[in-house]
Amino acid sequence: RAPNSTALAIRMPDGDRTSRRFNATDTLDHVFEFVEATTDLDLSGYEVMAQFPRKVFRRSSETLREAGLIPNGSLIVHLP
Repeated sequence: RAPNSTALAIRMPDGDRTSRRFNATDTLDHVFEFVEATTDLDLSGYEVMAQFPRKVFRRSSETLREAGLIPNGSLIVHLP
């Protein structure tokens, strides 16, 4: 595990799980792009969130380090 990377586990709305290693300097935008490229589901209006502590992430240029997703994180893709 590299000190400047993070492993994110992501659960999709249909229950599928995927994971990927990102650089700590990658942004939340990168995570949203990965989510959209990973599924064929209609994700209109979706949210990406952490359960513990509960936090909703918005598409932004905030880095994964700034978002507190280092050295790893577990995210849920939620449809409203």
